[in-house]
Amino acid sequence: MYEEGDYIVAKNVSIPADAAFKMKKGEGWGIARTTEEGVGAVSVNTPYKVVHREGYNTDITVSAAGTYDIYLSADTNTFYLMEQGKKPGEN
Repeated sequence: MYEEGDYIVAKNVSIPADAAFKMKKGEGWGIARTTEEGVGAVSVNTPYKVVHREGYNTDITVSAAGTYDIYLSADTNTFYLMEQGKKPGEN
């Protein structure tokens, strides 16, 4: 992982189908959410909020196996699972 502009980036991350993961900031585990219930499978090239809230334990899952680039904005607590070689905001 390294910094690229406003993002912390992990490139060329191989993720198997139906894999589950979380993000950690400090001592707390973060979950991806777009609603109060949380989010299961995330879509590629879509922004998601990462929140750190006691009692929530929702994994971030990826439906399709692939090699992805992951971008995390520490300022906005937003992450993107991007197609390899694409940056947030690129179509």
